[in-house]
Amino acid sequence: MRVASKVATGSGLVVLLLGAALVYQVSFARQVAGATDRVSSDYFRVAIVSVEGSRLLEQIEEFLRKLPVVKDPRYAEKIKATAESFESDLAGLGDLVLPSTEVKEEVERFRRLWAEFPLAGELGQPEGLLSLEPEAQAEAVKPLLEELDEIKNKAIAVRDATQYAINEESRAFLLESVRAERLSWTVLGIAFALSILVLLLTVRSINEPLKRLTEGTRAVRGGKLSVRLTPGEDDEFSVLAADFNRMVETLSELDQLKKEFLSRVSHELKTPLVAMQETNQLLLDGLPGPLSERQRRLVELNLQSGRRLSGMIVKLLDLSTLETGAVQYDLKPRDLTDLLRLAIDQFDAQAREREIELRLQVAEPTLVARCDGDRLYQVFENLLENALKFSARGSRVEVHADLVAEAPTGLPAGWTRSHGWPSDDTMILVRVIDQGPGVGDHQKEKIFEKFHQANRRSGSGTGVGLGLAICREVVEAHRGAIWVADGTDGGSVFHVLLHPVREEASVTTLRPAAGGRFA
Repeated sequence: MRVASKVATGSGLVVLLLGAALVYQVSFARQVAGATDRVSSDYFRVAIVSVEGSRLLEQIEEFLRKLPVVKDPRYAEKIKATAESFESDLAGLGDLVLPSTEVKEEVERFRRLWAEFPLAGELGQPEGLLSLEPEAQAEAVKPLLEELDEIKNKAIAVRDATQYAINEESRAFLLESVRAERLSWTVLGIAFALSILVLLLTVRSINEPLKRLTEGTRAVRGGKLSVRLTPGEDDEFSVLAADFNRMVETLSELDQLKKEFLSRVSHELKTPLVAMQETNQLLLDGLPGPLSERQRRLVELNLQSGRRLSGMIVKLLDLSTLETGAVQYDLKPRDLTDLLRLAIDQFDAQAREREIELRLQVAEPTLVARCDGDRLYQVFENLLENALKFSARGSRVEVHADLVAEAPTGLPAGWTRSHGWPSDDTMILVRVIDQGPGVGDHQKEKIFEKFHQANRRSGSGTGVGLGLAICREVVEAHRGAIWVADGTDGGSVFHVLLHPVREEASVTTLRPAAGGRFA
């Protein structure tokens, strides 16, 4: 499923839940409005009629008691008017729709009692009581008053039933409100949780492919063209991963063609260059005949240029061999102190010629590492050559070798993530310190790339930018780290971090052998 479809599906579910919650709230609000209307209209009307009816019945009773005593016809008219008013109010209750059965029954009894009240008899003609004797008047009024008491009691019963129904309706509304509130919070909680889930799934579906793509891009930038991305689901990132793999395959093919081209060209150039150097050397030896001083100088310059070109070709061949992984490292316990002394001795004459002081400081008598002596010698040789090349006349180049128990400042974070610092052990740290112009911050990583040269203005000599690239390949093959930092007094400090030999082992003594290798 594509990312857009995932987002649309998740958002649709959230909107659907919120819409359902909204519909439920609107429905509940309508129910509450209808119930409130019943309570405020029908039940309120019944309550008013029952209270007002009790008052009218009290008036009828009062007038009925006074009529035989004062014998005033106006009381008969008041009784009749009050009864008509009460009957009008009572008649209106018949049109009400009351949900409570008890209230309905009480209202029906109330109306029935009033309908049975003899309005068409003596009460219908109350002036007839005036013509009766006192004993007959008392006898005639007495049953009427008893019936009025019963009707008044029924009015009170209607009022109580109405009040009880109102309380029940209010309690039902409250319970329904609580239930609706809980349901709303539940729906909102589910919608919120679903929103978070959709967000997390969306972020994950985007973040993981982007993370893999970023790591792959960084690997390609670092020269690792063997990296490939695994296509995930059928989405946009799967298409992007496939395009990335095709791009890396093309770059790998181009890189391989370049390596093969450099290797073949280097091999083809090496043989004639050796022949040219031998010819120049024969000329200098005077085998064809004596040379003038000017001729000798020109031949020496030609021989030096040939040697520099030959050194560049050797570095090209070395780097090509290292990158293809065809190098077999002869790893043995070796004393790095001897290796550093031999490297310094090689450049002693060059340093004296330029009045540069070479100094070696070793913290321990022996610093044993399991390494390939030839390859590490090549690393230290390139670093010393680089330091001398960019050092001014009369300056100093120092080489320090120490055991360190903590990660030094500037150690690449990528090396720490890949290898990790030993928790209870030490590492060997070799530093080559010069007093040259230094390396800019933006170039500290690039100078270890192929064919890259730092722009150090006061440097003398040129190259093709392969020495430090070879150093990095060799050091990384030893599971070590190499980086450059600024010196405290200016210049640059090149660091080489290596693993020491942890167990007792016989140390191979380093001594020059034929071909520049070490036994």
